[in-house]
Amino acid sequence: MSVAGAREHSSGSPFGHPSAFREPGAPLIRSPLASALGVVLPRVDQTWLLRACLLSAEPGRDAWRQWQRYHADVKAAVADDAGGAKQILPLLFTALRRNAAEVDPSLRPYLTTSYAREAMRYDAYRAICRAALEALGAGGVPVLVIKGAALAESVYDHPAQRHCHDIDLLVAPDDVERAVRALGTAGFAPASASPAAARWPTTGAARSSSPSRRPAVARAARRLFSPCRIAI
Repeated sequence: MSVAGAREHSSGSPFGHPSAFREPGAPLIRSPLASALGVVLPRVDQTWLLRACLLSAEPGRDAWRQWQRYHADVKAAVADDAGGAKQILPLLFTALRRNAAEVDPSLRPYLTTSYAREAMRYDAYRAICRAALEALGAGGVPVLVIKGAALAESVYDHPAQRHCHDIDLLVAPDDVERAVRALGTAGFAPASASPAAARWPTTGAARSSSPSRRPAVARAARRLFSPCRIAI
């Protein structure tokens, strides 16, 4: 599900999956384009959930009520990895609290715990990110932070609202080997479990050797503005 996409279309007009805002059970006539878009765009229930996360006041509360119409077991639905809801639970938690939305008592502890867990996890994530960036800076390697790590710190009210698995960096192809060496000074080493490890350092993986950190993986590929990926 795309949070940015939901924000772009956060007006009252329909958006997202071709069946968005269609009443359950109502017939749907699909065009070839609609069928193709249906593969990549949010489903109708996912669209309502995104709106519940992003809209404020009554529109946000209404979106939350509409989403619940599609799920008999709300707690099971938000915990479903396949549906994509689990990754945005911290964002949902803050939105429901901000909008004073009605939440089933059995769901409240789950949402609260999910947010607290993500906040603690992000502390570890940020520490690994800082270690990597400081090492690259000390090694004189220009780098651009992109995707989740950049969005979490610049777009969201709190970084924990944006679940991140990895740290995506862009480095110039001529700087890849220097980047690999610089990461080594910060305690990162080739991760033997990674398929890319055999190609280290041209394309490889690094794992933090610090026992206090969760495993971190870095990948550096030799191509223009290659992404150097650090995952926790």
